[in-house]
Amino acid sequence: MSSLKANKLMLLVLLLMITAAAHGTGWQRLDALESPLVPSSSPGFDRLSTVSVYGSLLLPVPGILSSENRLYDAGVYTAALGVSYGIKEYLKHVSGRIRPDGEIHSFPSGHAAGAGTALGFLVYLNRHREDFSPGYLYAAVPLQGITAVGRVLSGSHYPTDVLAGFIIGAAAGYLVPAATDALFGR
Repeated sequence: MSSLKANKLMLLVLLLMITAAAHGTGWQRLDALESPLVPSSSPGFDRLSTVSVYGSLLLPVPGILSSENRLYDAGVYTAALGVSYGIKEYLKHVSGRIRPDGEIHSFPSGHAAGAGTALGFLVYLNRHREDFSPGYLYAAVPLQGITAVGRVLSGSHYPTDVLAGFIIGAAAGYLVPAATDALFGR
C-alpha cells in the first residue's frame, strides 16, 4: 500500500472512530468522569488559550516565507487548516456534546485542532524540507500545552475535547502536506 493511501486510510479510520464514540455511548458517563477536572469558568484562561492558539497558528509563517516554495507551502498549510476545520465542524454538529459551561458544540476543541494543525505542519516541514529551521518546533510545544490547559481551566472544554481536537489537527497538519507532496511528486 502506498504511503498516500495509508495516510488517507488512517485519517478516515480516525474520523470514523471519533464519530462512532460520539454516537455510541452518549456523553453522560464521560462527562461525569471528567467534570471534576474542569473548574468553573475563568475568562483569564479563555483569553490566554485564545492568544496561544493564534501564536501557534502563526508559527509556520516565517518558515513558509523563507521557503523556496513559499506559495506552495502556504497553500498546503491553508489546505491543512481547512481539512482540520471541516472535520472539527462536522464532529461538533454530530456529537451533540454540551460544554462544561452549558454551551453547545463542545467536542472537539477548535482551539486545540488549530494549534494541532500548526504543530503537525511544523513537524512535517521539519522532516521533509531541508531549508526549514526546527527552532519553531521548540516554541510550538509550549503553546500546545498552554492552549490545552487553558481550554480546560477556562471551563470551555473537557479534557477529551481538547485531546480529540489536537489529534484531528495534528493528523491534518501532517497528512495533508504528505498527501499533497505525494500527489505532486515532491
